Amino acid sequence: DVDYNNHLNNTRYADIISDFIPNLGKDVEISEIDLVFAGEAYLGEDIEIFRTEIEDNIYVINGTHSRGRCFESRVKVKNLEL
Repeated sequence: DVDYNNHLNNTRYADIISDFIPNLGKDVEISEIDLVFAGEAYLGEDIEIFRTEIEDNIYVINGTHSRGRCFESRVKVKNLEL
């Protein structure tokens, strides 16, 4: 999960974000995601995650570590029609 510089691999941020979307995979899927890398996370560093629903089905999910901002994201989801 880390790259050769001992930073969290960029692909893992999207995985972390998906863990904070309610009902993802059950009846919800991601339709859009914007992700900004603000400050890399190092091996062994804790990331604190914050989620806010800013509109119906639109979430802002941000991560911080001891040195400040880690990442910022905006995620739009859609309900799957059964």
